[in-house]
Formats: sequence, structure tokens, C-alpha cells
Amino acid sequence: MKRILFIATFCCLAVAASQAQDTLRTWDRGSLTWDDFTMVDSSIGAEHSYLEFMLDIEERDYAVNSFVWPKPELLAVALMNKSLSWVDSNHRTPAELHYNQVLFNIVEFYRRRMQVAIDTGGLGCVDYYFRKLSYEVDSFCHSTRYGADTTCVNRWERNLKRQLDSIAPIMIEKHSINKDVREYRVIRLWEKGPLTWKNFTSVGESIGNEHSYIEFFLDIENRRQDIDGVTWPVMTAVAGMDKQLSWVDTNHRTPEELHYNQVLFNLVELYRRHLQVAIDTSDKSSPDSVFTKIKKEYMQYLTYEANYYCRSTRYGADTAAVNRWDYDVRLRMDSITPFMVEKHAPAFVLPNYSLPYCVGTNIGGGFKYFGGGMQPLFAPSGGVYWDLELGYSRHILTLGMYLGGGRCKLDTLRAVEDKNTLLGSDEILTMDLYANYGFAVVDSRSLRIMPFVGYGMQGLFYSDATNQTSGGPKEGCWRAGVDVKYHFTNEFTATRQKLEQYFGSMDAKVYVSRDKFNNLVGAPRGYTINVALGFSLLYREGKARTHVN
Repeated sequence: MKRILFIATFCCLAVAASQAQDTLRTWDRGSLTWDDFTMVDSSIGAEHSYLEFMLDIEERDYAVNSFVWPKPELLAVALMNKSLSWVDSNHRTPAELHYNQVLFNIVEFYRRRMQVAIDTGGLGCVDYYFRKLSYEVDSFCHSTRYGADTTCVNRWERNLKRQLDSIAPIMIEKHSINKDVREYRVIRLWEKGPLTWKNFTSVGESIGNEHSYIEFFLDIENRRQDIDGVTWPVMTAVAGMDKQLSWVDTNHRTPEELHYNQVLFNLVELYRRHLQVAIDTSDKSSPDSVFTKIKKEYMQYLTYEANYYCRSTRYGADTAAVNRWDYDVRLRMDSITPFMVEKHAPAFVLPNYSLPYCVGTNIGGGFKYFGGGMQPLFAPSGGVYWDLELGYSRHILTLGMYLGGGRCKLDTLRAVEDKNTLLGSDEILTMDLYANYGFAVVDSRSLRIMPFVGYGMQGLFYSDATNQTSGGPKEGCWRAGVDVKYHFTNEFTATRQKLEQYFGSMDAKVYVSRDKFNNLVGAPRGYTINVALGFSLLYREGKARTHVN
């Protein structure tokens, strides 16, 4: 019985999937036919047919060379719902079908625009593009009188063909998640000055009163700005136009038409300034999704007012209305400017950073001078040293090693292993393993002075009378000194959550240690004066603690 129920359920699911496949029709399945309109209805005024369209975003597995990426790719899809699309059986004419095909081409154009937005990390909101698409379709239907004006339908078709061809190179091949596609978009920012007709790289034909079209956008960028010698990432709102998607009818390249577009672009800049104020007064440690939501909201407000501007000025035909909008937009721009942060001052925009964590390495050469009772026994030793620094705030822990060569002055010095045997050679190798704790009393951008104390294991290697190597670090000894670093490079990189600092430094150390080589007979206790000079590479990292308004 269970087996029968399972088979029945499976069959029902298969039928439902098949029906969904038959109901939804994508643009890329070829030209429309009347078979795609499964409903039959009566004309409503001048409307003899109806195409139910939709936009959507799907997640699909992304595979390259049989490797499936863990993050699926996002694909924009344009669909026609055949079950809700209808036609009057008395108007199944080629002209009516052509009218619906052009309408479906508009849907495909906005699908491509939404795909580009997804791929470039821009606005990928379905609702936003569906509203713009609906407005465009309404404009198409009314300007062509629902397909009755075949000449206007043909103009729309030619315009759409140019737009579809112009956006095709911008789309990412196979929507690769590793491609940076900013380079594919030809962007023109508002701050570059007044518009010219050269900024409209596409050529189109007028659609009713609309003789030109500007594709605008708002975005947020992390621009690098030098403030007091530190390069900071300043969140900057930008207003721009996509030159490849902006078009003009060659017969209407007039000063009045350009002024109409300039006022529209000024409106985009007005909303950019409002967006900048919203960014500057927000907590900069917030995740990116918060700022994406803010940008989306302002883009929606801008789109609504831009559409109202176009309609109220009859797409620039009413020059008096354009001048009124020009005055109003400039007045609003001047009023918002005092609220904007001049040069995005760090006291207002930037988070308050701390740089507690530090790691670095030092390498160089050093000299060891023996004093006290050991001065008659050993000549000065020269060698190399290597340090690893670990720090928090001004507290520094140093782990290191010094390795140097030297000479024993007295041949009568005997080894512990055989008190009656002289050393076989007067050449020795000294080695120190140590750990130091220091506190940076001076810690500026160019200089660090750090007194320190430490403890180490000291010893030497030598050859005995049988030429066998003996010895090693066997005695602990205290040490104290000062470490001075001069930073010849000092660079910052910053994000909203993290600040990184890189140093290249000259490193100088002077310290004294208390020593006794207990693996030799007759070696009295003494001290050594150590001098070292080398290079350092340091890295500091800190996080944003609070936002400063």
C-alpha cells in the first residue's frame, strides 16, 4: 500500500513540474507564437492581447571544469506566464504578435540590466527593476496605442535592439564569480562637470516626447584619502551615469534637451549628497548589508522623483517646468551642503581605532665585548642575531638568538670534561638564547625607544684536544639594556572594522649581561657589553572600538 502511495505522489509531483514547465516561458526560447497565449479573452478598448511577465532571481550551482563552487551563482530570469496571457481570437495578426514580441524584448532588456547589477555587486533588488520595467512597459503600451501605431512599435524595436546589443558585452561570460566586471561598465560621475552629448554613447530614436535617456545610479565606494599622513578608507557616495545605456536621438541634440538631462543628473547628485549625510551619521562598524539597505532606499526615492520630473516636464518639452525644477534642485543642493562633512573629517567619519597587537622580526649583526674577570680570557666576538617580537600596546616580549664567533686568548684554559686537557683550538663559537620584556617609553610614528630586561642561556662551542666539538648554552644569565627603532617606512591600511600598520625600521640595541662560562675551568664570572645593529619589520593590527560623531 505504501509503495502505491509513493508512486502516486511521485506521479503527481512529475505532472506539477511538467505543468510549471509548460506554463512559464523564458525569453531565450525563441520568438513568440500565439500558442504561448493559452487564454482567449475579449478586447478591452484598444487592448487586444495581454502578456503576463515577471522578473526573478534564481540560485544555480556554479561549476568550472567539473568543480562546483561552494557559492551558487545568481541568475536573473525573464519569464512569461502563458496561463495568464491572453489574446482576442479576432486579433491574432502578425502586427499584434510583433507588438507583444517587442514588449517581451523590453522584459529581457531589464533582465540583463538586473544581471549586470548582480554581477557587479550593485543593486540586485527584483522589486526595483520590476517597477522600472513596469513603468517602461506602460510607456511602450501608451505611446504605441497598444500596438495600433506600428511605426512607433518599429522605433521601439530598433531602440531595444541597440540597447540589447550594447549591454551584451557588459554581461559577464558565464557569470564568473571570480571576475571583476567594473571594467566593462563605462561610467561617468557627476563630479566630472557638466554633461555633454559625448556622454551619451548610444544612438536611439524618439519615443513619443522622450528624445533622450540617461541611465543613472547611486553607489557607495571605499575611497582612499590621506588625512594627516594616514591613508584612510572613506565611505563615499557617488552619483554617476552609465554611458553605454544612455542614448539620444541625433535629431534632438539641442541645448534645451541637454539642459533637461543636466537637471535630471543634478537631481541624482542631490540624492547622492543625502546618501552621504546618511552614511556619515551612521555607525561605521556596521556590516555592509546596513549600507546596502540605505543605498537601496535612496535609490528608490530617487527613481520615484526622477520619473515624476520626466512626466511633469513632458520629457523636457516644457522648458519652463525644467527651469523651475532646475532652481528647486539647486536650492535643495545648497541647503544640504552644510550638513555634509567637509573632506570627511576623521573626527566625524572615521571609527576610533586602537592598535594593541604587534608582531615583528629583527635581524642584524652584533658585537660582544667581554669585561671584568673574563676580559683577559676572550677577545671581542662578532656575530648575527634574530628576534621575534610579540606585543600588546607598549608591552613587548622578545624571543631571540645571538650566534657569534670569537677567540680564546689563553691556551692554558681547560675544559670541564677533562681538567687535564687543554682546548684543542683557541677558536670558539658563542651562542645566546634569550627572552626579553620591554616597555616602549617612546612610541611615535618615526621612533620607538624601549628599555628592557631579560634572561638568557649563554654558552660556547669549542674543540677539545681530540678535535671533538663540545660545549653549548649551559648557564643562565640576566641582561638589561635599551632598544631603539627608527622607522624609515610607516604605512597604514584601514577598513571600517580593522586598521593595519606596517613598519620598516633600523634597529639598534645596547645591553649588558652577567656571564660565567661554567663549561670551562678557571673562567671567572664577568660581564659582557653587547651592541647590535640591524633591520626590523613590524606589523600592528587594531580594530574599531566606537564610532565618533
